[in-house]
Amino acid sequence: MTTKLYFRTDTAPEPKPSTGEKMPYAWHILPNTYGGGQDDISATHPCKMSLTPGTANTSHIQSYTEPGAVHNGWVKQYVSPPLAAQRITGTFDITADFLASGGPTQSMNPLICMYVWKRDNSGSTRLAYVVTSVAANKTIGTLQFFFTTVIMADVDALDGDVIVIEIMWTDNNTKTVAYDHGFGYNGAVGSGYESYIEFSMNIAWQAAPSADQFMDQII
Repeated sequence: MTTKLYFRTDTAPEPKPSTGEKMPYAWHILPNTYGGGQDDISATHPCKMSLTPGTANTSHIQSYTEPGAVHNGWVKQYVSPPLAAQRITGTFDITADFLASGGPTQSMNPLICMYVWKRDNSGSTRLAYVVTSVAANKTIGTLQFFFTTVIMADVDALDGDVIVIEIMWTDNNTKTVAYDHGFGYNGAVGSGYESYIEFSMNIAWQAAPSADQFMDQII
């Protein structure tokens, strides 16, 4: 049994990082104020990953001019629900709605950094850092398979840890004419905006406290 998590616009609760591990490598930051604000080099504002898809098609598009050859851009961080204690292992696929259009022929390739973030916000352990050879589509609202059967490093997560994904892109382009970059997500299944990650393992989630446990916590 696999686990599918959809990228959503909802603000991620704690625990979550407040900076991006790969943010310093981003030449461009896609405008996106979901999660509590616009990300920048000093602070990030992660959104949720959810077991259920969204209901409102959402996209963020910006035109950039790319002097030189290779540049990295930043989309957003996304945070899973709290994990139960377990080993995170196996592979993952990402199906997403990326846009690269409005200019000359170029190559915009999604890039992700994924890690287990500690429940006390004290740090992370890397699961994967990979760029795909699949170039983004020319229209928004079109899903593509970008990452297929990517092997993760095995990481032993504690109860309450979360999985964090930093979504970025890399360009290999020497043109100076501006073209559009974009990311679509938060849509219903079948909308073309329902970007998601699917893990080969059946991830176990932290159990919600019972009524008795909740009362013990507040007495």
